Amino acid sequence: MKKLILLAISILFLLVSCKNTSNPDVEKLKSKYAVLLNQTLEKNLQKEYENNSNRGEVMLQGFTWESHKENGTWWDTLAAAGSEIGTYFDYVWFPPVSDSESANGYMPRELYNLNSAYGSEESLKNAIAAIYPAKAVADVVINHRSGSTSWGDFQNPTWETVKGENYKAISSSDEGFSNDEFMMMVAENMRGNKDTGDNFVGCRDLDHTNPVVQQGIIDWMKKLRDFGFAGWRFDYAKGYSPSFVGYYNQAVETDFAVGEYWVDDSGKIQKWINKTETSLGAEYPTGKKTMAFDFRLKSILNHVFGKKENQDNKNFQLLGFNDSIMKVMPEYAVTFVENHDTGSTQSHWPIDSSDLGTAYAFLLTHPGIPCVSYEHYGTETADGKGDWIVSGTEMTLHNHINYLITLRKICGITNTSALEVEKVEPSVYKATVKGENANIILIINPNPKTNSVPKGYKAIYSGDIWTIYTNL
Repeated sequence: MKKLILLAISILFLLVSCKNTSNPDVEKLKSKYAVLLNQTLEKNLQKEYENNSNRGEVMLQGFTWESHKENGTWWDTLAAAGSEIGTYFDYVWFPPVSDSESANGYMPRELYNLNSAYGSEESLKNAIAAIYPAKAVADVVINHRSGSTSWGDFQNPTWETVKGENYKAISSSDEGFSNDEFMMMVAENMRGNKDTGDNFVGCRDLDHTNPVVQQGIIDWMKKLRDFGFAGWRFDYAKGYSPSFVGYYNQAVETDFAVGEYWVDDSGKIQKWINKTETSLGAEYPTGKKTMAFDFRLKSILNHVFGKKENQDNKNFQLLGFNDSIMKVMPEYAVTFVENHDTGSTQSHWPIDSSDLGTAYAFLLTHPGIPCVSYEHYGTETADGKGDWIVSGTEMTLHNHINYLITLRKICGITNTSALEVEKVEPSVYKATVKGENANIILIINPNPKTNSVPKGYKAIYSGDIWTIYTNL
């Protein structure tokens, strides 16, 4: 207990004295409510997160789609910002760390080679150490792999089931068996089983039913854990059965894991989450139930705040969020405004950038485990927006996020905090979130003069169309 208290005090000291954040509003908030902030930090240190409830963490996606273009210095960039990142965030999601056919890391080649376009193995280790007490989350791309000299010749590791032949590691339904001159010559009985999920074009889809592949993935993930990673983000989780996600998550004994199951359907996401703890058979243990990114919530945010091509289509009534994962399974919801696919320079599914301040006011005051995009926090890449001014405030988006995280932790908001939505009118959203130390009321209203707030609450922070009240 004494060690926990000392660690909490040391983290509190960082929160109050961190020199990387000079914004007076953020520092004033920390100082004024230092006691409550310390209480939250101490509680979080002692929690064991039974059934994932009452988790108070906030995650940072520690890269954008452009980060790999920084001439192999991205790990150094993260390390340079490590003190501030560790002050505000509990987890940092790293991009794929292995050697890859594509510079962004999403076409992994030699898994055990940790020198990549983001930097050297040594600089990666330095970055993981620099973000402490935040923990590193590895982006594990295990749906597919690239060959080293041809389509399917895996190296480091080979995952061979027969000497000189590793094609049983590849799903028989992979397009390589129809399009690649070498793979087309492989006999049917030397190919893997049919894929257990969606096909991924561009790399070889792995046969997760193959025990050699399974053990190979587990061994590699354990190596990453020993290297310093404390959790996982499972890339392209549609590509293989969710049972394997739970199996790997259980086998590697992680304390945080989230799957990228990208569908705009709450029911399907819930089904995926539940299936991660379904046993693969008598020889396997029951899988560890795994969190998922709330793509349903992301869809609703897009409708509320308008996509870039339809910026004026805003209807706050959609903020009821009755079928989001945050609402129906908050203990398994990782919420987000944007990621490297939906936003950044890819912009596959973006919201109107002018509404980012409001979107984060919602995200960081509500249940779920929020994930902040580095695109919105930093300025080091071509797509960085951290120095943008949030409309209706004097805050940069970077400091706006820091302020909201601090307020969230002061109030003790967790992933399963009670959410009471009072108004979901077309032009007004009003909700109360009950924290362990204090409550927050968020009102999104273009006409804030009409806001009605209960006795005992006061406005603590506001922008052009939103106001946050607390009973601190």
